[in-house]
Amino acid sequence: AAVLAKGTRGINVFGIKRTEKIPEDFLKGNLAESWEWENPTTLVFHLRKGVMFFANPRIGFKAREYTAYDGVFAMNRYRATRLGDRWLTWVKKDGWEARDKYTLVCNAEHYSATYPFSVAYGAHGEQYPKEMVDAGPKDWRNLIGTGPFIPVEYVEDSYAAYEKNPNWWNKKQTLSDGKEYDNLPFIDRLVWPIIMDESTAVAAIRTGKADLSVAPKLGVRRYMESLKKTSPELVTWPYLSGNALNVGIWRKKPSIWHNLELRRALHIGTDFDAITKAIFVEGEKHTAPFNPGLPTSIYTPIEDLPPKAKELFSNDPKKAKQMIVDAGYPDGVKMNLHVSNVPLEQDIASVLAAMWKEIGVDVTIVPHEYAAREAVSSDEGNAEPVLASFGHNLTAARLLSFTKSTTHGIATDEKWVAEVKDMASTMDSTERNAKLKKLGIDFLNQVPMIAMPVQYTFIYNWPWVKNYYGELETGYLNYTPLIARMWIDQNLKKKMGH
Repeated sequence: AAVLAKGTRGINVFGIKRTEKIPEDFLKGNLAESWEWENPTTLVFHLRKGVMFFANPRIGFKAREYTAYDGVFAMNRYRATRLGDRWLTWVKKDGWEARDKYTLVCNAEHYSATYPFSVAYGAHGEQYPKEMVDAGPKDWRNLIGTGPFIPVEYVEDSYAAYEKNPNWWNKKQTLSDGKEYDNLPFIDRLVWPIIMDESTAVAAIRTGKADLSVAPKLGVRRYMESLKKTSPELVTWPYLSGNALNVGIWRKKPSIWHNLELRRALHIGTDFDAITKAIFVEGEKHTAPFNPGLPTSIYTPIEDLPPKAKELFSNDPKKAKQMIVDAGYPDGVKMNLHVSNVPLEQDIASVLAAMWKEIGVDVTIVPHEYAAREAVSSDEGNAEPVLASFGHNLTAARLLSFTKSTTHGIATDEKWVAEVKDMASTMDSTERNAKLKKLGIDFLNQVPMIAMPVQYTFIYNWPWVKNYYGELETGYLNYTPLIARMWIDQNLKKKMGH
């Protein structure tokens, strides 16, 4: 999990948002007190003693300690699945073993810089006992865990409810107010509404029936402006969306777009500020390949980019038009731009077509159903640009994905691919971050895509939610360390009429 003290409630050097997957420097152990790579093929987790699985009387399970033997069962079971074979290719099959009760060992084929996401804090390292699997893990009533809350109710498409785990291993803590507590989590009963209708969900946070909302669909600008008018007491916390739309311009199949100067001309001739203002209202324009929320040990802000890379954001249509002429196209060029029928994508495509017409690029928008557009995007036989979604919320894993990409021809740059693989095998995090930073700039200079701005999304909470500072996740969809530290000021809530 992310170290909360390095976020907004502490020294504020890392945002702890969904868009900012956690660099190794900002990780803290939960079930594991510490971990290290003994060598490039042996990853060792030293487990915390006294962590208890909560009891589940329904299946006759009595509370007991979580041990390395549980870790072996859960991780080898996952490694054998289709997803495990995708994410854990660097882990030997049946490669997890218990050195002793509190030492969990991962035997790897090779070192992988993706290990924090793929086994430690991502959706790939769930820990549970064999008894739960034997009872049937698809039934929520059979769930067994070690966290601060115990599931007690679930109504499909309505809500999930949890009660405080009185034996949570992390109940004694000193929080940001400097006081020591021994009764975490503070919340006795947690209700997580499942509201499919957006207007109903907005009404829930607007009226105070919901205390806090992290739903990304409700975080868009139009709802924020509306909520500000009707419920000005709401506290808002911005974060960047985890995906950006991009025009995949340099594809594997040869085309005129394999000419770097043409790709640079497109980028230089794009007014990213105008796109942000017209479509997103507020956002960030330099988002590829990394998210601006990442620390500057990895992400390079526009003002700090080398001149060649910085020029890409200069918005100079006159120069861009001349670059196309100098590249051998005095009459300009034509482009078929494939796009889905999603309204946002249609809007962006129309704005780009108008901008690029001014620099000598005649764009024909080719619409598809969403699934068909995805097929065109992944088709190596298609040489034409595609407007598609690009995730920018990972670091090492993101660049590694481009070495296998079927969408962007950057994977054909053998020197860059070799440097990415070298980065992924670098065990020292400081050295690896320096390589990531350089690779990110090299990626930008190759212009494999024209990445669109990323909009800010908003989290809302009422003032009676205490000890919350706008963090979103401490790991992949892991909210519990945040919620365990919150409490509701019932007097303030009543005073505010709720």
